Amino acid sequence: PKPRFQPDAPPRVEVLLQKHSHFHSFGFVSCVDKNAKLKTGLLKRNLYSAYISACGRKSALDNSRVEAPPLIPVAQPKGSSSAYIFIAHQIHNLWVPRAPAVQKKHIEYANEQLTLNGNTYNVTDGHVWVNIIDLHQHCATQQGKGTIESNAVSIMANSFDSIGQQVSEKVRMMYHRTFSCAAVDDVLISQDTQFQIKCSVNYAESAYQLTFANMSPDPIQFAITRADVKSPDRLAFVNSEIGLNEPKTLQVKGTLNCKVTFAVKGFFSLEDLPEMDVAYLTKNSVHRCRIRIPIFLFRLCENTYDGKDANTLKAELGALWNTIPNDGNFQVRLRNKDDAQYVIKKLKEFKVPIYAQFGDFYPIAAVLGGQRCLQLLQFALEQNQIPVLNVQCKHSEVALYQVISEIVYGLASTSAGFEESFLDAVPFPAQ
Repeated sequence: PKPRFQPDAPPRVEVLLQKHSHFHSFGFVSCVDKNAKLKTGLLKRNLYSAYISACGRKSALDNSRVEAPPLIPVAQPKGSSSAYIFIAHQIHNLWVPRAPAVQKKHIEYANEQLTLNGNTYNVTDGHVWVNIIDLHQHCATQQGKGTIESNAVSIMANSFDSIGQQVSEKVRMMYHRTFSCAAVDDVLISQDTQFQIKCSVNYAESAYQLTFANMSPDPIQFAITRADVKSPDRLAFVNSEIGLNEPKTLQVKGTLNCKVTFAVKGFFSLEDLPEMDVAYLTKNSVHRCRIRIPIFLFRLCENTYDGKDANTLKAELGALWNTIPNDGNFQVRLRNKDDAQYVIKKLKEFKVPIYAQFGDFYPIAAVLGGQRCLQLLQFALEQNQIPVLNVQCKHSEVALYQVISEIVYGLASTSAGFEESFLDAVPFPAQ
């Protein structure tokens, strides 16, 4: 498995700051509206438009529009009625706003260094990504006017805990939602305020369907600009109803389906999953998204142990255990002890081959093409009363081990959604 966060290390969350010319200080991307109290939907739209206007730059795909990463809407933080939380997807982690050809008067397009909480950041064209913990610590000690403008200081004081909770729940939900592609149709795998992509995987037909949806108030044009598989000798494209760079138009609230067939030629890992890039044009902007299609190898497994009772399972799996060559034990720290039932419930919902409990163990037995991955899940309390999931594992095929471990670890982890995952698409390069 990929390296995971240390249990005691908080996940790193960065926030975008913008230098404003009026006070020569840093704040959040903002807009001015005479209506002090806007409804949430209108506030979200206005702030998104302000972000596109301030941070977008001329696009190579369409010179008449500006380009910026699409944002995922989260919620208003408690304690700040004029703020709204958006997330930039990890595929855009290398993006930094640059000065546009026509510069905004309220932005000071400076290249300098900014020090917060003892850590120094490079400001590029008046914008900088900073660790939100450094920002919070700085705001807690800043007296009066200073490096950070008063509105941002107030939001950090009133809403820091709410922002952390809402962002954590959002990324956790999105990550766990991806797992549901193993069992559910029309799963949202890419979203922002303007455009969405849903996915359904038909394992019997070796096909998946993408549904593109226009969420904006204007027509949207889009095209699939890249479709790639890492190892076509294991998992390969066969046919797509929409060709590469074939322009399509979605009317307001319109949707369009695209069926893609694939061929399974061997044991494929999560890195071998198909990746697709989609570019789309809204009324004023251009955006790009990248998706990794969540096709789960365990859905192809044989139902070897269906219907067997706990005693039979214990005897048969016990006899197999020492015949399987590779170990793969790991431990996951849970948020709370109630998460144990959530993990088991979701594993069953997502059609992971989990069988009848015996003793303290929940057995997973994935069998495919003569290869096996056996895992024994045991929930326990450490001496300091921290709930954990202990996983004992034997496997003969690393691809089976990887996909089972990804979903078991991901459902249980306290930092789900923040950690590096095999389901993550490769980020876009820096521009």
